[in-house]
Amino acid sequence: AWSAFEQAMSANGRSEMRRKRRGLEKRGRLALRVVSPDPADVDRELASLVRVEASGWKGRERSAIAFRPSLERFLRDYAHRAAAGRTLRLFFLDVDEQPIAAQLLVEQDRRLWQFKIGYDERWAQYSPGRLLMFDILRWANSQGLETVEYLGHGGGWQNRWPAQSSDHATLRYYPLALSSVPALAADALEYARRRANPSRAGDPPKRAGDRAGNTQPPSPAQGAAS
Repeated sequence: AWSAFEQAMSANGRSEMRRKRRGLEKRGRLALRVVSPDPADVDRELASLVRVEASGWKGRERSAIAFRPSLERFLRDYAHRAAAGRTLRLFFLDVDEQPIAAQLLVEQDRRLWQFKIGYDERWAQYSPGRLLMFDILRWANSQGLETVEYLGHGGGWQNRWPAQSSDHATLRYYPLALSSVPALAADALEYARRRANPSRAGDPPKRAGDRAGNTQPPSPAQGAAS
């Protein structure tokens, strides 16, 4: 039951969520918006998420979707396929009908799979990203879903409510050939970057398949077939 889930949180965690929510409610009409768009509406809804994500440090460091055309094309194609299979879920936390936090997830096998998150840093004092995540967990509970899979590297913010984690490893093989040198160099540079800046360890990796999480995300084919 949701009440039992809340009781499993720390008293400080529950108090913080209530305090942040009250602060936002004083600024305007606060609402959770859940969108399961048709393929024809995906681009419009996805554009809102892209704008929100680019408004923070990811925009300043040019690591947001808006500055990574290949990633945007991939997410757009995946979102269209998931929408065709009726599994795409876009969540927005709105103040006066303007999104201040957004997430892209897919509902598959009685789970929500989290692919992209972002929030507007102008509202950072209210922790809109955490409030939205809390609302998503409550929504998933109301729908009878079993889990929400974060799919990323573990971070402190996930532990503000009951959570479990699993370690996964990615093995990469480099053939003994000159053609392997660029890939090896790029991966070594990325590894060094993460070791030098652990605070960015949760950033999306540059190469596909290098996502750590509780379990493997659904493929677009699985989403379309559901």
